Amino acid sequence: MDQSAISQNDDGSDEEEDYIFGVDFSKFDVSEVRFDEGDEKLVNNDSNYVSKQQLSVSFHCAKLVQYQWTDRKHNIFDTNDRDIQKLFAWAEAQGANLAKITCCHDAFDGNGLYLKGGSIATGSVVAVLPRSLRIGQNHACQKLGLKNSTPDLSALSLLLVDALMADDESEICHSKDNELSLYAKCLPRHFHNAVFMTDDDLEYWGRLGQKYVTNIRKVQDQATSCMHYIQDCILPPDVSRTVIIRNNHSLLLKWAIAMVQSRTHSFGSHKCRWLTPIFDFCNHSVDPNCRLEGDAQGNLILRATTSIQQGEEITIDYQVSDDAKLVATYGFSLLHRGPT
Repeated sequence: MDQSAISQNDDGSDEEEDYIFGVDFSKFDVSEVRFDEGDEKLVNNDSNYVSKQQLSVSFHCAKLVQYQWTDRKHNIFDTNDRDIQKLFAWAEAQGANLAKITCCHDAFDGNGLYLKGGSIATGSVVAVLPRSLRIGQNHACQKLGLKNSTPDLSALSLLLVDALMADDESEICHSKDNELSLYAKCLPRHFHNAVFMTDDDLEYWGRLGQKYVTNIRKVQDQATSCMHYIQDCILPPDVSRTVIIRNNHSLLLKWAIAMVQSRTHSFGSHKCRWLTPIFDFCNHSVDPNCRLEGDAQGNLILRATTSIQQGEEITIDYQVSDDAKLVATYGFSLLHRGPT
């Protein structure tokens, strides 16, 4: 979910922002990279040195994006209710206050957060997520050894892929003890935002208005630009773009990009985005019963905006009023059923 997709000008008017990348891709001048055996370093055409460690990072990321995503090889999404319980226990061990909520299946074949016991009055704190569980670009870069200048979408997408590989027998992942593996595994497998839409889907939405096509194309272009950035600026130069962009090996990477596009918060900042485990299970409502806010320590707080009864779903406002943007980013519409 995206809590700050729209910011405001000084005059209070809405101003659409595109902060996912933080980079103008049209201005990239990709350097050719060669290996100098004598100096045991990588050098580019500007004579800036890149360490062998960075070369190792590049080949690791190449393995991640070329991973063959098939059920027959490895069912990385084989989750159950116990996995959700373990995810809650892990978050609480990191300082999260989740005693009043639980995660259950919703009416749309997904998951949602629900009030676990009793009732909550308006203005009460429903749950708290500590600052340490707001997982951003800096954490992803440190975990994977990426440059600090790596754009948010690229870094976080690779982080999710790396987390999913934590239990894979091929030992692609950096660490078998990946604290994010359970979180990544609990994310929805079947997700249909613009990244996975077909030409038939585009035709359907196009019949309902050009704005749907425009927003779908925008999200698709973001995903493509992200994959090109990973190809050109992170992976070794001998990895073919055809393999990464067009081959089925890119399905897992595309899924990760779609997750980051649809589940990150930029709460408290217009330049950075964070994954927020547990809180990103909150579903959208035009009449929500909760809102997200932060405190001075950077903790994320889920606060009731109305009274909530036991068993009632916890909902927030994604702050996206345009139905076309909901379709493109989150894969659902409040006005139409969508293609069948």
